[in-house]
Amino acid sequence: MLNDFVKCLDEKLNYVVEEGISTEIRIWLRDIENVLDFSIKLEGTTYVVTINTQKKDEVSIERVFYEFVHIMEYRFMTFYCREKTPEYINFRMISATENANAMSLLLKFSTKESSK
Repeated sequence: MLNDFVKCLDEKLNYVVEEGISTEIRIWLRDIENVLDFSIKLEGTTYVVTINTQKKDEVSIERVFYEFVHIMEYRFMTFYCREKTPEYINFRMISATENANAMSLLLKFSTKESSK
């Protein structure tokens, strides 16, 4: 069902790829205390953001994600879903303007403690 919903959105939306989006993500993540490091890459029209946080618990990770949504989303429409794996908590996010211009993001939060 979820794949059908995303496929329907994909058919209706015009995914925009702009350097400004990557820049905004970098600026915002750089200033978050709980974020140790991150990487951003573009896969097709989806920004894939891998984030390593100091606090690995779900509540702390979700707090960073919800702050991210608040800052980055287009106000017309935002959809996201969550997937938990042994190594990551992933959020797929699609946000769009009234004109159907949209951005697609996959945020991958590491849940594994780094070994020192």
